[in-house]
Amino acid sequence: MDGLPGITEIRLLDLDQPIRTLDINVVPWRDGDGDAAPRAAPVFSSPRRFARTMAGNSRAPVEIGNWVLDGDADRQDYAFVLWREIAADALRRSLVNEIYDVHESTRVVLAGSPTRRLRLGVAQATASTFAELSEAARWVFASAGRG
Repeated sequence: MDGLPGITEIRLLDLDQPIRTLDINVVPWRDGDGDAAPRAAPVFSSPRRFARTMAGNSRAPVEIGNWVLDGDADRQDYAFVLWREIAADALRRSLVNEIYDVHESTRVVLAGSPTRRLRLGVAQATASTFAELSEAARWVFASAGRG
């Protein structure tokens, strides 16, 4: 769902409940649905302005609003759990200062005193950890984009 300018809705076959984010809605596919309304330009700052890629292919997402959930993260339907895992990774890559790949491992830098260099790794996105990641991203990017 990254880099989909102008898209407001994605229709997915066999989806039980919609997945609503700040920018895009993933909704059940229904025969006879018309075209979705086009989306205006993003109002949120791009994570790539803050999380620089130093080496390799790991990157922060182009837009943050596609990955911040607008609703309850405590769902267990397959499509949502899969989306939540992918979204959690995108959010984690958004909340760092630098991203780089070393020996097939993604590492990140958190600026501060002291600066921290960490292996990004893979984290399980539970409902509670995802809600916390979403809250952090909403605070960092949605607040900055409107101020």
